[in-house]
Amino acid sequence: MACLETTPQMYSKWCEKKGLRDKLKINDVNLQNHTTMNSLCKLSPQEQHERNEFDKKTLALKNLLTHDPQAADFRWSIFVAACNTYRHDNCLKPFPPAYIKNDYKDIEKL
Repeated sequence: MACLETTPQMYSKWCEKKGLRDKLKINDVNLQNHTTMNSLCKLSPQEQHERNEFDKKTLALKNLLTHDPQAADFRWSIFVAACNTYRHDNCLKPFPPAYIKNDYKDIEKL
């Protein structure tokens, strides 16, 4: 099947020359709301730091999915393709231990 496009198009907005913060548009107000909610709970400083990092990553992922779903789909497709290669035993190191049962790496569950 031949490609019928006559003009090249960018697949993703990731090709633009912007900073990562511009692409993800991390909303610091939402992040501050999460941190104030976490401060009401009694957590150790290490747990608070881990929770803040988790909140930042969650918010960045949410913004990425809403801002550029094609790029997220493309990255996920590449990850799945890498998991299904014949060399997955060598390529996926370290393999998540939650998906290893009796020395068998369960790619389907991953």
